[in-house]
Amino acid sequence: MTAADVIAGAKGKPSPFEFNGYTYLLRPLTKTEVNDMIARRTEPDSDARLLALVVCDEDGKPVLSEADVPNLPFVAIQALFKEILSRNGLGDDGGKAEPVTTPA
Repeated sequence: MTAADVIAGAKGKPSPFEFNGYTYLLRPLTKTEVNDMIARRTEPDSDARLLALVVCDEDGKPVLSEADVPNLPFVAIQALFKEILSRNGLGDDGGKAEPVTTPA
């Protein structure tokens, strides 16, 4: 087993999130991405950056750009943002939630 194997296995696969009759795939954030998100949380459009980074296809590749996010209904943005924070241990519980990942 190599370091690359460990990293690939720990990353997990995108997992589904159901909202308003649609299924979105969300990939887990890396530690570097979480740290970057925390550092930039007060910057304008930090939520658009996060959604564009995490909403993905089956291979974990982004499907949205930051420019796409304002076209989403606000309620969808809120639901996705809350789910992403919760899955990555950054929700309202102060980071006590277990991240939700699907092993590769």
